[in-house]
Amino acid sequence: MKREEFVHCLQSVTPSLLSGSKTLEQADCLIFRKGEVCTYNDEMCCRCPMPNGFDDKFSGAVPAKKLLEQLGKWTDKDIEIVAENGRLNISSGKRKTWLRTSKDIRLPIHQVERPETYTRLPIGYTEAVSTVGSCAGTDKNDWHLMCVHIHPDRIEASNRRQICRWKLTTKLKKPILVKQYAIANLSSAAPDRFAETKHWMHFFNKESGLVMSCRRYADDQVKKYPDLDVPLEIHKGRTVSLEFVPPEEVERAAVFSKENDRDFITVEIDDAGKARISSEGVSGGYRGKSFSFKGWKGKAASFRISPAVLINLVKLHPEATIGCSRAAKESRGQPNRLKAVTPTYEYITSLAPVKA
Repeated sequence: MKREEFVHCLQSVTPSLLSGSKTLEQADCLIFRKGEVCTYNDEMCCRCPMPNGFDDKFSGAVPAKKLLEQLGKWTDKDIEIVAENGRLNISSGKRKTWLRTSKDIRLPIHQVERPETYTRLPIGYTEAVSTVGSCAGTDKNDWHLMCVHIHPDRIEASNRRQICRWKLTTKLKKPILVKQYAIANLSSAAPDRFAETKHWMHFFNKESGLVMSCRRYADDQVKKYPDLDVPLEIHKGRTVSLEFVPPEEVERAAVFSKENDRDFITVEIDDAGKARISSEGVSGGYRGKSFSFKGWKGKAASFRISPAVLINLVKLHPEATIGCSRAAKESRGQPNRLKAVTPTYEYITSLAPVKA
């Protein structure tokens, strides 16, 4: 068997690995069963057919991290894989490694429904999920905002400070919710088809055979998702431009913002219209050089935004509007929202006053 082909197959299912779980045993394992390799973490399940040459009869759980770490240090083109005596043996020439396996598969992978047919995925779907998902919440007490809302005619998310709504015909008959972290790595699967079953949304890559299944929530759960129409509206707006925002400064700040639960950087603007980008993570932080925030007038303010969204706006749609939310008591006449409208999506974020 080709080592790179084997490793690529294993890596394709890693998005649903869950390290250090105290409640879900084997969530950090690769599960081999019925000619497939699978991973599972309650909110998502990935499975991919094994390459030719792998024993389809082998069934068991193998620690994912050590297997991938070991094979990543090999340079051999061809490897031999044999499962026997509670071990998965991998060899090439005189080199050999083995991992202990558990025949007792405790993850409920068999409960994930398998669709009979798939529908072609709409163009732009994975980009929409990636962009919109960056605005979902992380507060477990605000459960519904931890989800991406997939509606028949749009995909949207909000964390009460930001909202992103992408206009797209999703081919769904009814709206559903999917946990943001479950669908966050959809682009890595490069799906071209999808299907719905009772409890899951399935994304399928026809070429590789990879299936990424995300748990779906519908009906009563969807009814609790907030209506974002009013929060997306602003008034007393004036145009500003993001054209002078330096993409390289955004990328430098993103080095640290990626360490947080949600990838946000802060843009701070003074009353003279000079702005700076900053971020802080577990290991450190960054504060960049000042630049001109074209069209800014008024008191100093700041806003948080995903680095990917900001770079997209700077390069393709630099015009934005600052204005007041519909809630008069909230804005008190002062601009408290920044909104950008592109041909495909709307984005809005809260402006917070900056103390002198």
